Amino acid sequence: MKENKKNQETLNKDFKEPKLRFNEFTKSWYSAKINNLVCSEKYAFTGGPFGSNLKVSDFTTSGVRVIQLNNIGDIYFNNDNKTFVSESKANELNSCNAYPGDIIFAKMMPAGRACVLPEIYKRYLLGSDAIRCKLDLNKCDLFFFLENINRISFRNFIASKTTRKRIGLPELRNLTLLIPEIQEQRKIGKIFSIIEEKLNVTNKIITTLKKYRKGIVNKWFSNNEITINFDNLVVNK
Repeated sequence: MKENKKNQETLNKDFKEPKLRFNEFTKSWYSAKINNLVCSEKYAFTGGPFGSNLKVSDFTTSGVRVIQLNNIGDIYFNNDNKTFVSESKANELNSCNAYPGDIIFAKMMPAGRACVLPEIYKRYLLGSDAIRCKLDLNKCDLFFFLENINRISFRNFIASKTTRKRIGLPELRNLTLLIPEIQEQRKIGKIFSIIEEKLNVTNKIITTLKKYRKGIVNKWFSNNEITINFDNLVVNK
């Protein structure tokens, strides 16, 4: 890889080339609207239902998983706070269905953060503050896209384009990203996917260690009866 000597431009200037590149790629990066990177499938770029179409009374304990605002993390889906609707309700709101591999944007808190849907469920239903985006993978690499839009500078760029602390589908469609040719995207995306995979494993280890620490503290410093299986504690991966 080589490092360019040009200063990186801000998003609203005529940026052409990043500071760091693979030697085999020399073409300038170009601006592309997010809307032009989405596949041609119907409802590939769509928002969640209006509040009146999805009420608390529709929620169930099983069925099709609802994507709520707090489920949308940076890059990864937060699988806590599980809410569902019936299959019939999800069918009724067919235009708001989403599937594994789709990118989900948050409309707020902060506006524009995004994650990829995991293969935990066969399908999902967008909540009112979620937007589905299914990329055309011949135009844009998934992990390249995710890392690009989740960076702080792009979040600030989104904030500068809206007068409210939330973003809607029309504004999101017209935002532009700086991207290289697809082969370079895929090579960059591969690096990010490896890093994210290792971070995910590390975070799971940290969560497990915290759980065991809490159990040990309760066992040694209280009268609570808690059984701890140390054989399940694996930290060498």
